[in-house]
Amino acid sequence: MLSGMALIPNNRMVVCDGHNNTVKIVDLTSSCLVTTTRLSSRPWDVCAFSGETVAVTLPNKCRIQMIKTNPNIELTRTIQTTGSCRGISFWQNTFIVTIGYDDRRGVAILDIDGQVLKAIFNDLKGRPLFKRPHYVSVGGLKPTLYVSDRKLNTLTKLDLSLRVLQTLTLGAIEHPYAMFQHDDKHLLVCSAGRDNVVMLNTETEQVRDLLGPDATIHEPICACYSHELGKLYMTCWGQDEESGSCNAVIVFDVKLI
Repeated sequence: MLSGMALIPNNRMVVCDGHNNTVKIVDLTSSCLVTTTRLSSRPWDVCAFSGETVAVTLPNKCRIQMIKTNPNIELTRTIQTTGSCRGISFWQNTFIVTIGYDDRRGVAILDIDGQVLKAIFNDLKGRPLFKRPHYVSVGGLKPTLYVSDRKLNTLTKLDLSLRVLQTLTLGAIEHPYAMFQHDDKHLLVCSAGRDNVVMLNTETEQVRDLLGPDATIHEPICACYSHELGKLYMTCWGQDEESGSCNAVIVFDVKLI
């Protein structure tokens, strides 16, 4: 299962391969695998930061692995976290992660050394906000966070102080997984329960289908879009042994405005 992707300079992409405990770099212009390296545990998600360095979450180790990607993959330092991190984004020298402690699930902002600056698990009445928060995305003119919860079928919108602004339950999105910030007001969302990828207008809450459902797409888990190449890249959770879609990055020619 390929559960995380991030674009890096020179039309390359980093991919997390959870089944094989590896991180891979793909050249998007040639669609060729450039290099791969094995990690100490199953990677889940990846984000780019600090030039060509990326950060990869290792939830089973409660660790974030820093990796240099140029010219080859080089494992550098690790950050030990107090909880199990899955989704990860980088914003203004902080990591924003989905995190779990025993039976608590939430979102935390970490400094570059892994210290928790802020975290949220419950609403103002002390009720749990999340059940399965696996991915987080940050962006926009007024930067906000979106957290997908596949168990609750929700997208939770928060500000950078981790105050909940809105909880969206949209009929067009079922079992949401990874998200990709397309521009200041549009978010790509993988809707695994509907076998499609949608575009969410974060201002109007309107949703339109981009891809699927069709025979090629089965439980999409993550997606990203290259503006330069005009291509959308997607991976699927579904175990389709015949097509091999669960172990492949599927490429679509899509012009997004």
